[in-house]
Amino acid sequence: MTVVRGEPLIIAPDRLPASVLELVHRTVERRPNKEALRWKSGSGWSSWTYSQLWEQIAATSIGLRGMGLAAGDRVVILSRSRPEWVVADLACMALGAVTCPIYPADPPARMARIVREVDARFVIVEDERLLQRLRSGFEDGELPGSVVLFDSNESAGSRSLAAVAGEGATGSARGAWDRMWRSARPDQVATIVHTIGTDGIPLGVVVRHGNLVHSFHAI
Repeated sequence: MTVVRGEPLIIAPDRLPASVLELVHRTVERRPNKEALRWKSGSGWSSWTYSQLWEQIAATSIGLRGMGLAAGDRVVILSRSRPEWVVADLACMALGAVTCPIYPADPPARMARIVREVDARFVIVEDERLLQRLRSGFEDGELPGSVVLFDSNESAGSRSLAAVAGEGATGSARGAWDRMWRSARPDQVATIVHTIGTDGIPLGVVVRHGNLVHSFHAI
């Protein structure tokens, strides 16, 4: 194996976005009509342009703010890969909240441990099936904070992400929201990713906006 060593990556300050949100928004400004996401559903292929993706993020973020999500709050996201995952992740970060993703195949007890350790105020889950798996990890079956589902009929105290976004899209808080996401700084925590130690105990890795932006530029 050959190990290649080079000079440290140096990026001019004017080229370095302050946050993940600014990084995405720069592409929205440059290429609003370029396809950003494509996914397959039962009816075939669907897609969003960068402009459409940004509008989804904005509406969802404003809707979550209306539910009480605030800067510094921890938000657990439990789902397989899908467009709503991207939207929820960035919508939370835009408010200064910290996303804490959980691997869907983790044992329920491990999921519950992560939810408790991060002191989650919101739990965003793919569907009722995964929600019940998560609930089974708690002795009383009760989750802390508000519950939002990607696929939901809004039963049993949960909200659907589509309904949350619908409320955000009709609100008048867009100007305040724009100022909010633009205020994010490189040293601000963006996400806490959990890895599993040799003893099986999940360990939280704190990742800041500056970490993610620098990695993007390095790639």
